[in-house]
Amino acid sequence: MNYDTLFSKRAAALAMVVLLVVSAGGAVAQASMTINDPGEVNYESDAVHNPGIGVTLEKDTHQVGWGLTQYEGNSGELVTPDARVNDSEANPVGVTATDINFSDAGAFPRYNETHSALDASEWSTTTGVSVADTTTAPNVDALNVATNGSFADGDSATATYALSQSIDSDEAKRSLQLFADVNTLDAGAHVEIRVVDEDSDYKTAVIDPDNSTDADHVLANATGEGYVLQHQLGEMSTTTVSGSDGTFDNIQSVEIVVEDGDADVSLSVINSEKLGEYTLGEQRYDSDDDGEEDETRTITEPTGQFWITGVDTMGDTFSNADIAGMEIAMIFDASSLDQEMDAHIEFTDDRGDSGVYPGFQFIVDSYYRLSLPSAYDVSYSNAELTDEVELPSSRYQTVEYAEGVSDTEFDEISSWSSVKSSYDSQGDEVTLDSTIQPGTEIALHYEYVVTGSEKDSFTGGGAGPGQFGQESGGWLSNIPIVGQWLAGLMAVVGSVIGGKWAMGK
Repeated sequence: MNYDTLFSKRAAALAMVVLLVVSAGGAVAQASMTINDPGEVNYESDAVHNPGIGVTLEKDTHQVGWGLTQYEGNSGELVTPDARVNDSEANPVGVTATDINFSDAGAFPRYNETHSALDASEWSTTTGVSVADTTTAPNVDALNVATNGSFADGDSATATYALSQSIDSDEAKRSLQLFADVNTLDAGAHVEIRVVDEDSDYKTAVIDPDNSTDADHVLANATGEGYVLQHQLGEMSTTTVSGSDGTFDNIQSVEIVVEDGDADVSLSVINSEKLGEYTLGEQRYDSDDDGEEDETRTITEPTGQFWITGVDTMGDTFSNADIAGMEIAMIFDASSLDQEMDAHIEFTDDRGDSGVYPGFQFIVDSYYRLSLPSAYDVSYSNAELTDEVELPSSRYQTVEYAEGVSDTEFDEISSWSSVKSSYDSQGDEVTLDSTIQPGTEIALHYEYVVTGSEKDSFTGGGAGPGQFGQESGGWLSNIPIVGQWLAGLMAVVGSVIGGKWAMGK
């Protein structure tokens, strides 16, 4: 047998295998990994962009029990948008007390469910003041008390709610609770809300421009919404009248007295019967002026709109409440997207002149589509499209965005505007657009270079080929396949070399 001829044939076969392996490697080097599902992207990676529209969203109505970001759509359905609560805000939820519709608000007095102190027909008045049924927000019932518009110094009028059954136990432990919108308050006006006992002694809360709201008995001192007073009757001073026994026993009525000027007040809660306070939520606050909201307090007597950590921190009384005009700090960002048409990420190792980016194996070409959904029951304020400059500016080839793109395929969008110049300082947050309109689709496009490990971090675990429908590129980065090729190559090499050794050549 001519062993030299046999060896030559084996060498030729080896050369052919090497050529096939190299060719295959070149083909894979041009292949790409594509991610079309935004839910499979690891937005925690330092190489992944997560642009977002930060906004304050206001809902016409929020039902406690919904998710914070949910709202009622135009067809009455419950909508969960591609968004999340802005966790950079310590207190992302804004509420006004007189905008809350809850069953206990009109439950005083409790001895008869058909009666309510919020029912104007159950009040009596003297000349100069009137009472009427009203609302402080949609579906939030209230009692309006208003003078005739010509009150002057020395004038006085009273509206009275008389109880047909006195409150004759634990009077000192019960609380006076008032939620009010002050619509009109003359400079000289003085309003008293009195809880009166059986011999006309009374406890008083006041609305007066000359009083400080820091005082326990002061409900308000100016016009405005959402004033709350909750104070235990036993801790309030008692005004006694001539002939009384000087004690506060057997609550008989609630009186609203207006003196010396015009006033117009709408009350959504009137109660002198409850033991304990309404808990209106928890609020994070800065206890030591170090710039960090590191302590939590319970809100019981807010003024106007107040901000809390969430409606789940409100007391059980509000478990079935409806909140009108609730605001929430939200972000409509890439990490919240769940539709395949709204994201596209592709990697290639075609970097043009490889000397421009030494050490980087891939170019990532990524697209996102963001928007603020339009709906009758929501409105937006302070909307800004922002992004963080994740990488050094030299690594960006393209950063651009386009408005009004609807559902146009990313590669068919032609209205791109470059914002690459904004990405000049790694770690900065940049504002790309502050004039965003609801219902307008915005697309963003990035091209930048990444290392192999950064590429793997896009999916959180360095996924193998085929997980996203296409093989990953860069044959040296795809170790399992390379291993198969090399095994075949080495088998041939072993056969050839082994044959030579066996023949003593």
